[in-house]
Amino acid sequence: MLRLRELEPFAIGGTRRCYVHPDDDSRCVKVLRSDRTPAARRAVASGWRRFKGLRSFDDQRKETRAYRHLKRRGQLDYTHVPRFYGTVDTDQGVGIVTALFRDFDGGYPDNLEELLPRGMTPALEQAIGEFKQWLRRELFLTRDLLPHNIIAVADRPERYRLIIVDGIGNSEFVPLSHWFKFCARMKIERKIRKFDYRIRILLPGESRERDDLKRIEARLRGLRRRVAPVTWAGGAVHCPVCDRSFRGFRPAGNKRTRRPNAVCPYCAARERDRLTFLFLVSSEGPSPGGPLLHIAPEECMQQRLRELAGGDYVTADLIRTDVDERFDLMAIPHADAVFHAVYCSHVLQDVPDDLGAMRELFRILKPGGWAILNIPVTAEVTVDHRDTPLHERNPGDPRPHEHLRTYGMDFDERMGSVGFVVRAIGPGNVATDEEQARYGLDTPAAGSVYFGVKPA
Repeated sequence: MLRLRELEPFAIGGTRRCYVHPDDDSRCVKVLRSDRTPAARRAVASGWRRFKGLRSFDDQRKETRAYRHLKRRGQLDYTHVPRFYGTVDTDQGVGIVTALFRDFDGGYPDNLEELLPRGMTPALEQAIGEFKQWLRRELFLTRDLLPHNIIAVADRPERYRLIIVDGIGNSEFVPLSHWFKFCARMKIERKIRKFDYRIRILLPGESRERDDLKRIEARLRGLRRRVAPVTWAGGAVHCPVCDRSFRGFRPAGNKRTRRPNAVCPYCAARERDRLTFLFLVSSEGPSPGGPLLHIAPEECMQQRLRELAGGDYVTADLIRTDVDERFDLMAIPHADAVFHAVYCSHVLQDVPDDLGAMRELFRILKPGGWAILNIPVTAEVTVDHRDTPLHERNPGDPRPHEHLRTYGMDFDERMGSVGFVVRAIGPGNVATDEEQARYGLDTPAAGSVYFGVKPA
């Protein structure tokens, strides 16, 4: 049995940890993460997927079957896929052993998701072309050609070779592509078209098209807001954020998750926004002061937060261009103890390392500063499922997948574990039963406000 528990993995993916083989540094051992077992993944699956068998959630089994199919096929050119050396028992469960790749200088290769935003080079363009030719020639089937699953090995300076290290295999329920070559060719061409689109969208300069679409959407939202006082005229509900009354709130969500009476027709404040606003203006609300950092800023909350900040107000996002700063929450480019307050609502569920992000937010707060870190709570305990997000973006969409974890009632403990003194504020803390109904807060969708203070 291989002992891996005391070793540092050289890579951690959505479901697996990757270690250098302790007896052969030219090989890699991949094992399932303890929180991404098939049972854990099925427990947080949505819709019909929750009724699938455990085998459907086992990436180790899928990859092993894919390699065994390749072996049955006979001769295979391993230029762009790791060789498979079987499985091995480890102290972290069954491990898959494959070839390990390093750059010519001994470092570990970057994947395409890391390389492409730096720009397309002739060497990388040539490597992508060779990789696509190989896929077609070998009729090599993949579950998907995702840029983060494809590494670019620098065999020598200015010479790359692409290697697909995950997503190997055929995802078809009826494996027609295994039986008929013309089906395999058609499937590979579909995968390559999606792959090309993902490449284009990762390259610098492609944000202009997305920005144009966002401007059109903003104009449409503005038009809808201007006519809302007429089309939604009435007095059944009241939005405390914009201080307007309507015959009802607009519905939200898609067909499966549709929520009636959710969104303000004028300012677009949702249940969680209206609850937080009431806390912000209450006598128990947070202390004013700046600078205040607003992550993924909601337009409906900006005025009140600016007032609290006394004008010393900073907006930030990972992707958006209509903000003051763009950065990753897991690596905030600010010194320690510079902000008086942070507001971050319904973002952490989309961050790969939410605890790391919360540690960063705690770090940049001044002693005595506060943070509101709201999240959707839909379970008893928090479950991480980064590799099976509940909302996957369409191919080419540069935004992160959504809902990488399902938060539970233990979030206050999770937030407190990084140092915050946490208080959860529910609708009953800021409104009477009658007011909750009128403000549209008498629903689980309103959630709670998670208010944390950094000890002085």
